[in-house]
Amino acid sequence: MGADDILALAVLLSSGDVDVRAVTVAGTGLAHCSGGVRVLHGLLHELGGGDIPIGCGREQPGAGARAFPEEWRAAADGGYGLGLPDASVGTPGGAVNVLADALVTAQSPVTIVELGPWTNLQDLFATRTDVVGRVAAIHAMGGTLDAPGNVMLDGSTPVEPSLEWNFAADPAAVAQVLPLGVPVRLVTLDATDQVPLSGEIYQELDASNGSAAANLAYELLTLNPYLWQGGTFLWDELAALALLDPDLVTWEDVALSIVQEGAGAGHLARVSAGPTARVSTGTEPALAVGAFLEALTAGDPRGEPFALDGEVRASWDGTRCLAEAANHGGAGVYRLRFDNQAVAFTGFAMIAVDAPHTWQQVRRVAATLDITAGEPPPHWISIIGQAQADAGQTAIGVVRLGSPLVGPVCAAADKVGAGPVYHVGDPLSPS
Repeated sequence: MGADDILALAVLLSSGDVDVRAVTVAGTGLAHCSGGVRVLHGLLHELGGGDIPIGCGREQPGAGARAFPEEWRAAADGGYGLGLPDASVGTPGGAVNVLADALVTAQSPVTIVELGPWTNLQDLFATRTDVVGRVAAIHAMGGTLDAPGNVMLDGSTPVEPSLEWNFAADPAAVAQVLPLGVPVRLVTLDATDQVPLSGEIYQELDASNGSAAANLAYELLTLNPYLWQGGTFLWDELAALALLDPDLVTWEDVALSIVQEGAGAGHLARVSAGPTARVSTGTEPALAVGAFLEALTAGDPRGEPFALDGEVRASWDGTRCLAEAANHGGAGVYRLRFDNQAVAFTGFAMIAVDAPHTWQQVRRVAATLDITAGEPPPHWISIIGQAQADAGQTAIGVVRLGSPLVGPVCAAADKVGAGPVYHVGDPLSPS
């Protein structure tokens, strides 16, 4: 239930060529069961799949696993801020029972689209050996052969040997499932790394998001602009698209092994003899992006579509931190456009102040606050939107307005090598 899972599900559920029979959450993935199931209920309701059976599996992976960072998990549990309805009905089933029921009731073999750790598949095949023959294929996003991994040591340096998160999160599960003889197709980082989730994709959705899937994607990317500002790729999305059109990626049949223990647990490697999978080796980026946008824009409109309530324009010229809002008359979600007109990198924040505190108190706090030394702002100041931009650049973010007293703060280094100085602008006035 990561952001890419949400977008991949939107692709599949909006396609008339796929019959989605069940969806299960991997409790060993980004979302915990409670949060993931709640978000999934709302997502399926918005996309016309409210009657699809869902379930969740265990939350404890096998040996050699790496846990996703807690801040990532919190974002997934919260559905990335999406305005989804509370559509929960009854108690979700366990992942094994939900998957087994979908397999045995289908009139023909079923393809399992695996977009997370393989924990649920391991448990399914270990307890229901009778359903192995009902699986047409496992079509998964996972692993990397020649591309750098996306599991990082310090946020920027890939772990060596290269690891991909879905396999690193529970390598023992992959190792148990691969030898079963079920046909496996892997869309790996070798292909997905060629298709970044870019600002151009966001601009296309900003201009056209009339369908439910496109509007959900537009909301997700609007509320989480970091997703399209660098470092995010069409991971699960490309896997979903390659299910619909296998020719979108190039394939190679490869004998594989996966490391189960030690620092390299989760590493996928070519071997001379072993379980064979069809592995993606590349894609044509323009075709993949075109297919992604085409898939999202199919289908019926959303019942209550997301729309921005206005725009906050902010700027910093080296002396003044300014912000003004178009149509600012109440609570809502506003686009933040920050223009850094100064000669150095600058961070911008829109803050809200709890009563009975005043803007004069904000100015006094800013004069002495040193966040670089670990000093947090006082509890009565909340950051409700932020952006950062190099000199002469514009950054896009989002602001949630609602508090009566809100205003801008620019963080800029007045001297080369020095820490930030906080420049407080005037509070916003309702227009």
